[in-house]
Amino acid sequence: MRKALVVILLGLLTWAVPILAADIPAGVKADLDGAGIEVYPGAVYCIGSADMGVRFATKDSPEAVREWFRKKYPGWSVREEFGMWTLYDGPPGKDFGDIVSFSNVNVQTNKQLPGWHSLPEDMTTEILIALPQ
Repeated sequence: MRKALVVILLGLLTWAVPILAADIPAGVKADLDGAGIEVYPGAVYCIGSADMGVRFATKDSPEAVREWFRKKYPGWSVREEFGMWTLYDGPPGKDFGDIVSFSNVNVQTNKQLPGWHSLPEDMTTEILIALPQ
């Protein structure tokens, strides 16, 4: 009986962690909403501010997340180089050093996310949204 109770409690905690972590701070949400930036469905807020970068995590593949953002922001440009994929609100062909001055979304695999943010082990797709001032 005691073992079953422990298993149930651990299961509830595992289920609740993404829900608790998903609360986006009001200021961050206001910044994203004000810029017209949508958060990927089901993504969990981890840390950050809009001007420096807001980190989210999801269990969906980087390819699925990238495709979703491409469809949401068809006028934005993509820079993919050195294993980095960034969608940004600027003209094509910009270097990564220039991209940081535009609103941008970076999507990649980060196997450290679960350990850093107490997330389920399958949440290894990192979404970093930055809205430079």
